[in-house]
Formats: sequence, C-alpha cells, structure tokens
Amino acid sequence: MNTNETLLPPKSAGAYRILHTADWHLGKQLMDQERHADHQRFLESFLGTVKDHSIDAVIVSGDIFDGVNPPAKSEELYYTTLAALHGIGVPAVIVSGNHDSPTMLRSASTIIGKLGHHIITDVPETGTPHIVLLPNGAAPRVAIAAIPYMREGDLRKVELNEALDDVRERVRKGWRDLYAAASNAVSNLAPNIPAIATGHLTVTGGETNKDTEREIRIGGVGDVDLAAFPDRFGYVALGHLHRPQSFPKGAENGGHIRYSGSPIALGFSEGNHQKAFQIIDIEASGNLAMHTLPIIGNRRLLQLRGTIQELEMQIETLAQPTEGELQPWVELVLTSDETFQSADSLSASLKKLVTAKGYAPVGGVQRDIPDGAVSTGNERTTDELLSELDIIRENEYGTIEHLMQRLMPRNDNPAEFDALLALLRTDILEPRSNG
Repeated sequence: MNTNETLLPPKSAGAYRILHTADWHLGKQLMDQERHADHQRFLESFLGTVKDHSIDAVIVSGDIFDGVNPPAKSEELYYTTLAALHGIGVPAVIVSGNHDSPTMLRSASTIIGKLGHHIITDVPETGTPHIVLLPNGAAPRVAIAAIPYMREGDLRKVELNEALDDVRERVRKGWRDLYAAASNAVSNLAPNIPAIATGHLTVTGGETNKDTEREIRIGGVGDVDLAAFPDRFGYVALGHLHRPQSFPKGAENGGHIRYSGSPIALGFSEGNHQKAFQIIDIEASGNLAMHTLPIIGNRRLLQLRGTIQELEMQIETLAQPTEGELQPWVELVLTSDETFQSADSLSASLKKLVTAKGYAPVGGVQRDIPDGAVSTGNERTTDELLSELDIIRENEYGTIEHLMQRLMPRNDNPAEFDALLALLRTDILEPRSNG
C-alpha cells in the first residue's frame, strides 16, 4: 500500500465514500522516456487505496489518456483497472477530458457499463447533463452531474462576425446555463440527496502549469468563474489542472470545488507537487466531509539548476535511491552563459555523475539564462517547447471546429459532426504532437 493510514480518518458508520481523481494521462512520455512503469505503480496504489480505505465509488474527471490514439498497453492498463474495480464492487463515473478521444471512450462504454461503470463523453442535445445516481436509482446516496470537457460549439451557437466581447459573454452564459441545467435536473430527479458535479476546465484563479497543461481557451475565455457552479452541488470534482487545489480559496479545510490534480508528476516542473486523491465522505446525515489523501511512492523527478560547478555540487549531494523505488529521473539546467569546449562532452560528463548516484539523466543539458539573453545552447526545456506546440495545435483545432460549425452545424447531425472532427484531429493534428 502506498498511502498513509493516519492521513485519512476511518469511514464513519453509514457513510458513502467517494474517491476523486483525474488526469491520469496514460500513454504520456517525458522527453524520450515512456511512463508505463509509473502508471502501473500508480494504478496499483490507486486500487490499494480503494480497498484499504473502503471506497464506495470513484470519479475520474477527464484526461484518462494523453492522446486520442493511446498505446495498446495503456488501453490494457485502463481496462484492467476498470475490471479490478468491478471485481471489488466499486463503480466509476468517468468523463472525457481535452486529451481524450470521446469516440474511443464511447466505443467500449456499453461493455464497461455492464461492469457497473459510467462513461460520459457528451451532454445530450437537450442541454441537460447526464445524471448518475449511486449506488443505484432505487436507493441513491448521491447524484452526480457528469459533465465532460466542453468545446465552444457545445456551449453556444457559433455565429458569423461576432464581436469578441459577445463571444465571451455567450461562452460565460453557456457555462452558467449548463451547470444550472444540471442543478435543476438533480433537484427534480433526486431532491433530497447530496449532489456532485464534474468538470474538465480551468477555474478562474487556478494555479496552472504551462509546461504540462494545454491551455483551454474557448471563445477567447480561458477560465470559468466560480459563480457558474450552483450551491446545489456540495462538491465539484474537477480535472485539467495538475496541482491539487480547492476553491473558494481560504475556505476552512479547503473549499468544496476541487482539483484532484494528476496522480504522477507529468514533467520536471511538477516534480515538487504533492500528488493526492480527494476523498468525499457522504455521512448518513447527508453532510459532506472532504479530505486530501497524499499519494506516495511515485517516481521522483528532480530538476537541478545552476552553473556547471553548482550542478556538479548538487549532483554530489544526491542521496542514493531507496530500495524499491522507481529510479529517479534528473533534468539538468545550466543557468549561466558559461562557454565550454563541447556541449556533448559537458552533457556526457554531468550525466556520468548523475548515473553514478543511481539516478537516470533525462534529455541533454538544457540552458536557461535568467536575464533572457540569447544563447546558442538550449534555452528552454523540452516540456516548454512541447507545450508551445500543443497551444498551436489547439488553436488550429479550434479553427477547424469553427469552420465546420459554419459549414455543417453540429445540431444538424451530431454523430457525423463528431466523427468527422475526430478524424480531422487524428489524421491531421495529432501525428505532429508528442505532448
């Protein structure tokens, strides 16, 4: 087991306990390193946590996979995990994220539904989100408004020659209307039970990480204000931002609008994040209690920064990895404009020092000069460059979707529209991405 028993109080008698997680990014690579072993370790920890802490249900708030065409072994991890949850009688409510292929997730939803899980990739044409009652409709303990990642065309009707301010207001209204519809549906279907909403989006004021998170900008609006979430929802289970955090900020014991964060560090810039699960206890009285359960046992990612001499000293002070941990990875960043005979020889010598300490160097020596001066070396990390590529690709994807809405509005034939959009993304945009 990779969690600390003392960090989560025992489940009280009659409580219904939910684990909230998100942003697994199965299939993700870090530079030239695959993360399959990291995800295997995490999912073992996840299943151990579900068993050891008497979890009754799981919410996964998007980005199960890192791309629309995940490796076969990543899909196997996903299906094996869902089968294991079924084996211990724990249902999962899974919504798609901006990295996921809705078509791919839907393709197996019927079979996965037979295992008691709920895969949600859209909002019906009525505008009312899917409502999932757990543990069942006959004796529900909680109602979940399962809202996946939403694109601009899902939130508003695209019109020609709109002013930017009008676009922004229509998108904001789209968010408000969507969550209001979810609140009304819950109140009509299950008026006397607690309610949870999901989402895969950026909340205003959220701590973001540009190296590992694709910026979500819809109609020129990059975030969603807290006012969009009605009071009917005692908890809002969010995905997309990789650092665990809660809103409203400053609330005692943390607010009820929460990001679980990614379960593993997806880049060196996340190496100092304390990854976590969010736990929601629905007491027999109907009150909600929220807890953050740290995830331990992940591979350590270390970014060492400094001059050549400082890097050598930092490497020298590295402690040997402990028995049983995945080999830690190290990124080396040179922060001075020192010249050296050969970049290859410098990289080789520093990597040799790192390897001797039992760590694995990842990538070449990066260069990041604080004053912003132009250098002939690598000025930015690979993560930063890939992030820029992702933003370019997302902008292109948004343009394609916008043009399609003009030529073939989604409301005319949603299935055909989604299939064509997925095909364009897969065949045109995705092959150029590595992040």
